[in-house]
Amino acid sequence: MKQPEESKEGSMSRRKWIAGAGATAIALLGGYAIKRMEHVLTPDTPANKFLCNFPETLNGAGQIKKHCTPGARYCLVHVLQEHERIDVGMTPRALETQNDIECILSELVTQPNVQLRSCYLESICDPKVVDVYMNANVTQDMNSFIRQLPERTPQKIEELRKIVEDLENIERKDRGGHAPQLPQYRAELHYLETGDAESYYTAVQNENRKRQQKDNERMGALRVARKYRDTFKLLPAETYTSCQDAGEVVFKSLKEGRSFKDNPLVFKNREDMALNLMIKDGGDFGVVVFGAVHTFNVSQWNAEHPDCKISLIEIVPTALTREFKR
Repeated sequence: MKQPEESKEGSMSRRKWIAGAGATAIALLGGYAIKRMEHVLTPDTPANKFLCNFPETLNGAGQIKKHCTPGARYCLVHVLQEHERIDVGMTPRALETQNDIECILSELVTQPNVQLRSCYLESICDPKVVDVYMNANVTQDMNSFIRQLPERTPQKIEELRKIVEDLENIERKDRGGHAPQLPQYRAELHYLETGDAESYYTAVQNENRKRQQKDNERMGALRVARKYRDTFKLLPAETYTSCQDAGEVVFKSLKEGRSFKDNPLVFKNREDMALNLMIKDGGDFGVVVFGAVHTFNVSQWNAEHPDCKISLIEIVPTALTREFKR
């Protein structure tokens, strides 16, 4: 049976209603979808062009999420990681995560749209440390090491004594883990008590070499740097002071059963430092391997740095997808 013809006015009204309902439905999905589509079609800066062309899938990645900021000058790629912890050492999931990171970074090195040539790594605070990890015959210059040493104060000495004592108790009582930082803390305490910077320097270098092989085996980024040593390098994502300060806050919080979730020494200060180091080195993008509990607050950074806004790509390794899916 032939259906009655719809009037032009009725047809136009119906199309307007459908269009309006469609727009409302898309908006309800949260402006992110609209923004992302807009910038995929018309990337407005080199950083956002990089974001748009970045792969949607990678070996070892359980999730890749893109956050596009109009007018972004820089694109940060955050590869989430689980690493060795001061209280329990290296967990099985952490080892799986590092294997995923090796796959992710290896593909980014060879991916035509990325051609990754460097990566910033959490807890690396001096380029010479990378040389030690990479089996090079170069150690950190003692003068530069000494310039970064903490101030020797009675309060600092007392705090470190308590940390060393607690770490020793963890090892003695075998609480299901170990204290991998204990040798370095002992050496630092010796320096604070005696002022013997040379002995501290020697102890730290020896400890770095002793941990070298284990770190190469357990850290995915280091394995990639060794595999592509002629075209890919690791860079510091923080300083010695920021790394040590964060470690002490984390240890004290774990000991006292307190959360360190909102402590800027552990989070915002180090995240901002990593971003500043990366942006200072130039380019349109940078890749950083940083803990999964770090979120790199793009909105806050962009509000504080209107002339240097960033876009963000978060890569969640497969081993962490269940807990840390963005």
